[in-house]
Amino acid sequence: MKKFVFATIMVLACMISFDLLAECTGLSFDPAFDYYSTSDGYAPNKLLTLDLTGLSNEYVGMLILEFYNDADPEKWTDSAAVGTYDLGGTNASFATCLQCVEFLVYENDEAANYPFVAEYFQQNGTLKITRTNFADEAYPYYEGILSVKLAEATIDENTFATTFVDGGDCYEVESGVWSNFPEGSEPTTDPTTEPTTEPTTEPTTEPTTEPTTEPTTEPTAEPTTEPTTEPTTEPTAEPTTEPADTDDAPTDGNSNPADEDDEDDASGCALVTI
Repeated sequence: MKKFVFATIMVLACMISFDLLAECTGLSFDPAFDYYSTSDGYAPNKLLTLDLTGLSNEYVGMLILEFYNDADPEKWTDSAAVGTYDLGGTNASFATCLQCVEFLVYENDEAANYPFVAEYFQQNGTLKITRTNFADEAYPYYEGILSVKLAEATIDENTFATTFVDGGDCYEVESGVWSNFPEGSEPTTDPTTEPTTEPTTEPTTEPTTEPTTEPTTEPTAEPTTEPTTEPTTEPTAEPTTEPADTDDAPTDGNSNPADEDDEDDASGCALVTI
């Protein structure tokens, strides 16, 4: 049992190592892509380039990028929005891909450029879209970076089902920048609007309204009303009424001033002291 498990692991390890050793031919291209021409005119969702390096001299190649939206074909631009897309999984078949990369190889003879001698389709990789401008729907602009393994395949003309050829050739694009923007065009306004609007509105309104209203009303109202009313009424009323009638007046035995009118009281008798 242990020998069987060990032998199975060794076979799997060899298969993996052989797969890693199988190298694809490197393919590179000029960044400038152009619209794919059809009998009706240009297809805005298809870009291509013929300026490729990596093919032998007897062949020429055509690398095509295509974007689809099965739910609504008119909105194919949703599949070409800025972002990073996996070219494996459901994208690894022409029947189900939304972001599709196809590579066609022709004999290097103008009269025999059709049909192609071999076709290759994406097996894995990533497509990163970095900039778009879809203002003109007939001639939209978009650009990005392509990293892809293209394996030899057969694609059904009716169902677009994709079958990879066992032991077939493959090509690999490590990191290819592609674009159909006019040369020297500036980036669109998308990246510049986000950072500039946020910091300017928030800090200016908050600090100005809070500190100005609180300190000015509280200290001025309290000290002015309390000291002015209390000291002025109390001292002036007491001294003016008491010492008014006391000029050298004789006192009786109770230390109160003796009134002159007391000498003649109601009986009309004079008080005589013996």
